[in-house]
Order: sequence, then structure tokens, then C-alpha cells
Amino acid sequence: MIRLLNYAAPLLFHIISNTVCAESSWSFIVLADWHGAEWFAVRPGNSSQAYRNSLGQLKYIYSEFGGNLAVLPGDIQNGIWYTEEFVNQIGASNTQQAVLQAGENCYGTVMKLFKKAGYGKVLMAVGDHELGDDGWAPESNKTKVIPEYRHTLAKEFNRDPDTGAFLFSDAIGNADSSPLGTPFSETSFAYKYKNVLFITVDAFQVVGSGEISFINRKLGIGGAGVVTGTVEGAHLDWFKDVLIEAQKDDGIKYIFVQSHLPILLPVRRLNSSGQSVDYAENSLFWKMMRRYGVDIYFSGEVHANTVTKDTESNLLQIVTRGNSFQNFLNVQVMDNSLHITSFNEDGDKYRYNKNYTAHGKITLSKSNQGTMIKSSGALKIIDRNKPLIHFNFEEIVPFQSRRVLGMKHDEWKQTLIGRKITMNGVECTEVLPNIGEFGQEYDGQISQVSLLKNGINGRSGSFTEASNLGIYSSGPHGGGRAISYALWFKTDKSSEMILIHYGPLWGKGLDEKDMFTLTLRDGNPVLYTNFARKAVTKYSDYSLNDNNWHHLAVSMPKHNCLLSEVKIYINGKRVESVVNPRDDHHIFFLTTGRIGIGGFAYGIVPQDETFPEISPFLGQMDDIYVWGKTLLKNDMRLAMKKQFEVFTNRRCRRNEGNGFWKVKNSHKCQNKCRRRIKCWGYESSITSSGKTRCLLFLERPKIQKRMRSNSKCGRVV
Repeated sequence: MIRLLNYAAPLLFHIISNTVCAESSWSFIVLADWHGAEWFAVRPGNSSQAYRNSLGQLKYIYSEFGGNLAVLPGDIQNGIWYTEEFVNQIGASNTQQAVLQAGENCYGTVMKLFKKAGYGKVLMAVGDHELGDDGWAPESNKTKVIPEYRHTLAKEFNRDPDTGAFLFSDAIGNADSSPLGTPFSETSFAYKYKNVLFITVDAFQVVGSGEISFINRKLGIGGAGVVTGTVEGAHLDWFKDVLIEAQKDDGIKYIFVQSHLPILLPVRRLNSSGQSVDYAENSLFWKMMRRYGVDIYFSGEVHANTVTKDTESNLLQIVTRGNSFQNFLNVQVMDNSLHITSFNEDGDKYRYNKNYTAHGKITLSKSNQGTMIKSSGALKIIDRNKPLIHFNFEEIVPFQSRRVLGMKHDEWKQTLIGRKITMNGVECTEVLPNIGEFGQEYDGQISQVSLLKNGINGRSGSFTEASNLGIYSSGPHGGGRAISYALWFKTDKSSEMILIHYGPLWGKGLDEKDMFTLTLRDGNPVLYTNFARKAVTKYSDYSLNDNNWHHLAVSMPKHNCLLSEVKIYINGKRVESVVNPRDDHHIFFLTTGRIGIGGFAYGIVPQDETFPEISPFLGQMDDIYVWGKTLLKNDMRLAMKKQFEVFTNRRCRRNEGNGFWKVKNSHKCQNKCRRRIKCWGYESSITSSGKTRCLLFLERPKIQKRMRSNSKCGRVV
């Protein structure tokens, strides 16, 4: 029997992690996306202030939280070492020499830094910045020196500095410790430490000969130039062999895999390119981990924390941020349990405060009865079937009361105080809380949005020309992954107005990839994936700008669908749309965009004369939802706030236990109502012949009137 427990109790304590549990326990730290080592590429050694600051922070972490080793899932520096400017700066004769010298300077200093702090063993995974950063164009200088990038990293991290011997050469049973004969022979490796098998995987693969940028819209893969995120061929065979051998070793209690790119989507993202492994949970890489008992997959890349559980096993994906030591994981290991705590830096300075507070925790326990998982705080396991973003407009709170990790404010002082942020030149000092699965990291920063009492279910948001509502974190759109929107709105304006916008944060960003913007043009919905590509409702007489409340939803019916396949719903009913055949295409989202509600928000404002004139939304909105999946009927009911009210005309009996009238529930009527999106509720009655008769209510006012007339013999269920 396998049990999974989730709890979200607040973490109001500070943990000193090296004092826990049992004498046999040991620990390690996970630091993804440090991005703090670039200084050493040109200025190696221990004489700089950057080195002293980093050493002081690492020493503090080691003294307070311990750790037998450090796991680094990529991106410890910026790695832009291929430009002519950098070649001249470092004094190299060519790009290849510049990369090799910069790697020796940077990585050599980092290894000494961690060793000096107390972490004698470092497991380093290749990130996109270890290969020059993403966007590898064919025949570019960056693409040409990928082998040099890999070589210099392996030399400094994975070989003995004195003898040159490979540090992770011990075989795992009958399997080699690394994928010999592949480009990853020194950057992917397996290493057994105590009762854990660590497998570090370099998941960046050049497609073919590297002459053509790789993107497959139909399959939703690629999109980062000639390099894609995958593990296949001989590389995957080696990975499988290691996992098979690990199953035979009774001394291995846990298997941890680390690589830079997330696999399960969606994940929270913050100022990141958002690359991921092709095919996500359908990749053979993930399926191998599921099949052969991997416990945790650690990754980075997205500068945010997200924990996701596999749908068919207890395998967890833990994606985290490091970013100048602002966050890290402490993992306590015992034979029968794991205790993982996420720590976040607090203090009055921008960085190097030497003060951490626990803000997320996972406990994984193994027994004969199965595996039990508890999660809370920033490490709470997300439910990908629930709305990721939900704004209900019930309250607006001060900006400083809900912190978004990693948000860059106007000035460092403002960052510390957390009073405001500027959105396209407008100061925002308040936020609209996100009550969806992505939580506080996807709060909406706002200005000039007021709350009115006449919403669909409580209050609503009132928007004027001066209003701004945007989400600082990126996505959750990614590649061809399915996305759905739903919202209530009320307006009497005839111009084309933005309802929900997802678009690029910088540049046009739409040459190869798509935005996803829903507007209202003269009272009729329009969906854009580019300002030249759109799906419009087939008939132009919906007149949704009649100053009444209307519900609108759009949903991709599957991953990587065509624009023409996107479903549009008005007031719960699907309507036809039309797409110009020359504009129809498989949707493939950019991953660096942000969401704006009622306007462009943080995104760029298109200035090209070919773009249509689109204005901010004027009117009211309520209950805005964003899902990272296709909408199902129950999702539509949730979005439309449908209450299933049950009545009975006959055989109503008194419940003496609580004093309420108890309804004789009719499952026949209930199921009949649930099969119809427009059904708001039902009434069941018994005919003279003893059969059940169902009366379905297809309009909300009718059911509300019926509720008042039947209050004696009915209640909400």
C-alpha cells in the first residue's frame, strides 16, 4: 500500500539542520543556479571581495546546516565566454582558448572555495550557462565551442587536480560509472556515497550535425537552437544499466538523479529562459526513473521552487533556486526516511546576510506498508489538475505583506523594504493574492484596481484606463503544453480590449514562438498567438459588451494543438471560431513571457504599425483562472461558480440530529445535471408511479427563485 500525505501548515520555525534525528544520519546541500561564480572567470583566486563574500556565506551554511557534500544542478555562472569582447578581456588568441581559460579560472576557484568552506565533495551538473547560455544558433561561435565548454568543466570538477584521474570511476555493479564513448562520458556520472546513489546527467544534446535550429511544433519539442534537452541512445542505455545495477545493491537505500532541466511541467519560473526536457513525463528518461525506483529528481533552471509527484509512482521532481545563496536545500538522509528543508535568506542586506529561515519541507518515510510523503510550505507538492492561478478579487493587500522570491525592485533599499515595484513605468504598492496552486509567487501586482461588491461571488475588480495588474513570475506557458483561461467580465465598451495577455518580456520574441492573448473586440472574443495570427468567434453578434456579466473560457484540447483546435466557451456554451488557413499552426509558446490582466502589464507594448490597436480593459472582472491543462466539465463548473442545489418535492423527512430538512438525494438527477455544462442545479420528485422525475435548471435566476420557494424541503449539498 502506498500512501501520499500533503499538508500545508505554515513553517514558523528556524531549523538547525545538523542537530536532527539520529546518529546514523548524514546530510548534503542542493544549490541550483548559483550564478555567482562569473567573477572568477576573469579574476580567479582568493584575493577578491567576491571570493571573501562567497566563502563567508558558504562557511556559515556549513557551520549551521552541515553537509557531507554539495550537489549543484547547473548554472553556477553566466558563461558568456565566446564573444570577441570576452576573448580580448581574458587575453586569449581565439574563442576555444578563451573558454578553456575561463573554465579553468572559474571552476578551479569554485572547487577551492567549496573545499575551504567544508564541502570536500562537489557533484556538478551541466547547465545551459555551462555551455554558453541557451539559444545555440547554427554555426555560431557559442555552438562551435560546446566541446570546450564540456571539457573545461569536467577537467576542473571531475578530475583530480594533481593526477588528472577521473574522480567518479567506481563502477556501479556491472555498469560503468559514466557513459563511455559518448559526448557525455565525463559530464554524466554515477557515484555511490554511503546509502545513496547519485546520478548526475548532462541532458544537453546537439541535434544532428548542429547545422539547423531544432524545433518541432507538432511534437512540442526543441526551440533552443541546435541544442535540445534529452537523454537518448547510448546515453540512455547507460542510465538504464546503472539503475538496474542499483536495484541489486542492498546498500543503496535511495537513488537521486540531478540534471539542470525540469521534466514535469508546469513549474514556477522567475527570470528564466524556461528550457525543459523534451516530451516531459513521456520522455524515456523520466520513464526509466519511474520504472527503476528513483526517489528524487533534482533540477534547477527556472529560479523558483516547485515540487511535483509522478502520477504513477512516488518519484518526486524537486526544482529549486539558489541565486547568490538566497536559497538552498538541506537534505537529511537516514536508512528509512528523508527530511528535506528549503531555506530562504532573510536580512537587511541585498545578499550575504548569514541568516536563513525554513520556508518549505518534505518528509519521505519508507516502511513495509509503503512510502509516506508529507510536504509543506514552498515544497508543498502541487496538484497540476487544479488551477495554477486564481484571482477572486476578494481582497487587496500591501505589497510588503506577500513576498515574491527573487523579485527585483526599483532599488536595493526598496528590495529590502519591499514597498513597491514598477510595472511599465507605473508604481505598484499593492498585490492581489493568487489562491491557485502556484500561490504567492504568482500574486498579481496592481495599481488603480478597486474592489466592488457586485461580483459574481462576492467582490469584483474594477478596471479603468489607469489600472495595471500583472504577474512578475513567468509562465506557466511552456512549449506546446496545454493552457486554459476562464473569467467573468462586465463592460459596455466597444473597442478591442485585453482580457488576459501572455507575451514576451523583452524584444518581439515572436518569430518562432507564440503568445496567448485573449481580447474582446466590439463585444466578441478574439484569441491571438501572434498579433498577425488569431482565432475569432465565427459569428459577430455575441455582443458581450452589453454591461451584463458574461463568462468566457478558452482551452487547448491537447498539448501542441493547432490554433484552430482551441475551444472557446461563452457563458458555458462552446462557440465556433475561425482561423485563416495560412495562420493556422501548432501552438508553441515562448517561455520567457509574463501574464497581464486587462493590459500588457510587464510585457512589451507592441509598436509595429502592423499590430492592431488594442487598449486596456474598461469594466469589471471576477474569478480569473489559469490552468496548465485542458479544461474538463468540472473545471468549467468551478470557474462559473456553479452550485449543485438539490431539492425534493415529496418524501422530505426531518433529520432529528441536526434540525435540518434532509433531502432524499437522486443520483439519477444529479448525474444528468453534471453531464450538462449549462445545468446550474436540479430538483428531484417522485411521481405517483414511484419513478423519479428530474427538473433541470439551465439558468441561474430560475434556480435561485426555486431555492427560495423550496427552502423548507431542501438544502445545498
